[in-house]
Order: sequence, then structure tokens, then C-alpha cells
Amino acid sequence: MKKYISLFLAALMLLSLLAGCGKKSDGGDGTRTLVLRNTAGLSTNDPHATTNTHDYTVFENIYEGLYDLNEATGGYDLRLAEKVEANDDATEYTVTLKQGVKFHNGETMTADDVVFSYAHAQKDAHMGSYCRPLDHVEKVDDYTVKIVMNQPFSPIGHMLHKVKIMSKKGVEELGNDFGKVPNKVGTGPYMWDENNYNPLSSWSAVAFEDYHRGKAKIEKITWNVIADDTSAITALQNGELDYMVVPISYWEDIKASNKFNCVEKESNEVMLFCINVESKTHGELLRNDNIRLAMMYALDRDGINKLVCDGYGTPTYMYINPN
Repeated sequence: MKKYISLFLAALMLLSLLAGCGKKSDGGDGTRTLVLRNTAGLSTNDPHATTNTHDYTVFENIYEGLYDLNEATGGYDLRLAEKVEANDDATEYTVTLKQGVKFHNGETMTADDVVFSYAHAQKDAHMGSYCRPLDHVEKVDDYTVKIVMNQPFSPIGHMLHKVKIMSKKGVEELGNDFGKVPNKVGTGPYMWDENNYNPLSSWSAVAFEDYHRGKAKIEKITWNVIADDTSAITALQNGELDYMVVPISYWEDIKASNKFNCVEKESNEVMLFCINVESKTHGELLRNDNIRLAMMYALDRDGINKLVCDGYGTPTYMYINPN
């Protein structure tokens, strides 16, 4: 495996530039709907079988973990877990599950589903960075599980968020079709719309009536695949999209049009580049600490920010949002 050393001094933390039409869409039958852009089609609908951001942004509406990521305030909130208690050396976590949670297929979530979901995640290489320190999850009783780690794992909260809890019965019933066809194995506020599921071009999700936190007010979300940024901006301007993350190069024009509600929010996205210290042509040179130090000092981070991000980025010494 090639080893890489990141030049963190080249990293930029970006803003999310958001624009919405500011009106409530009507699905034609009086229902409240929302039409969004997706930059690519779905590679799967198995939440553990992808690392694509354009998949994740959809899945967060369909599936839930024991924790939920709170990007507004930072940190994590309890979601399908009622309580999480760690032992003294942080290698075992006793999780009390929220009771009365329904899957989209009508089944009630129990410890068996949690044990199954973590085992399912461990089998997929896409989940390796989250599950590698995990030994196993065992059932204590119907609403309690024990998470056993191989070692203490400081980002345990992110694992509890990323591993989505799915209906064991629902996944097993679909067999080899799971991930390829609409399913009802999630617990999220929305469920796949079987009447509009075209994963390469357009799909919808409808509000789940029995959602454990109350039915969502927006009754239907539709995602249309628009890969080209210019085409997406045109769709926004024509009222074909209700909301989108605007590419930086279009942001000033969108704001100046005064047609949209525009918001600038700090993002978790970080841009960086890496050095291959095992390069066959320059590896020996790049393994020299002084060479890399010289490159670090030579970088014009503010200049990179202006050139690449129109000044909207924030130079950072880390490859994650320092805030």
C-alpha cells in the first residue's frame, strides 16, 4: 500500500453556499414537496456500501444510527440510542435502545436489528475506517446491546453515527436484491418512494407516517441528477429546483439576482493535496524532511484561497474543520 504524507498547510476549509427559492413547492395535489439536485446517481441504497457524499446526503433522510451528527452545534445527539455508557477503559459501551421505533416495513426495532446492522457494516470494506477497531456487538436483552472494541477509539461517536440500523428481517427478505431496489429497512423520517425510483436519474422519498420523532412536515423530497453545474444553476433559476449548494464560481451572480434566499454556512469540506513519499521518480527527494518543510513555507495559502475559492475558504493547518 502506498503511503502518503499530507501537506496540511495547503488545506482550505470551505463555506457551504446555499440558495433556495423561498417558496413552498406544491406537488400538484396540495402536498408539500421539495425538489433537490444530486450531482450523480445513486451507486447503491445500502448505507454501508458506499463512501460517496452524493449517496450519504440522501441516506441521512432514510436511515439512522445510534447517534446523529449535529452539524449546527457540533458533536452528536442521541438518536436510536436512549443512553450510552462506557466502561473504565473505553473498550465496552452499553447502549440502551430507544423503544417503540418502527422500521419502514412496520417492524419494531430491537437489539437483534442492531447486532445484525453492525455485523453487516463490518463485512463491507467501505466501513473499514469506522469499524476497524470494533470487535463485535452483542445482545444483552431486547433493548440493550454491548459494543465491544479491540481498543479505545476516540471517534466512537462517528462510528455510532455512520453505522445505520436496519431491519434484519427486511434486509434478509430482499437477499441479493438489497441495495439495488427500493427497501423499507430504515427508521428515518423518509422512506423510498417505490413509484419513483430511478437511481441513475431521479428518485423520491416520502414522509414516514410512524416516524418515532413525528411525521416530517415536508411530505415528499425528489432528487434529480444534474451533473453539470451550469445546468443545475439554470434549473434553479427556472424554478425547477427548490434549493441547492451553489458552486463558488456562480455565488456572486446568484446573490446579486435578489431572487433567492442565500445563506453562507461554514462547511466541513476541506481541500488538500498529498505527497507520495514512495514515488518511484521523486520518492527519495520527498522523504527529505527539509524538502517538505521548504514546500510548506513556499505555499501561498491565501493566494490558493483566492484562486480556487474566490476567497471564501479559510486556510487551515488541519485536514478537518478546526472548529
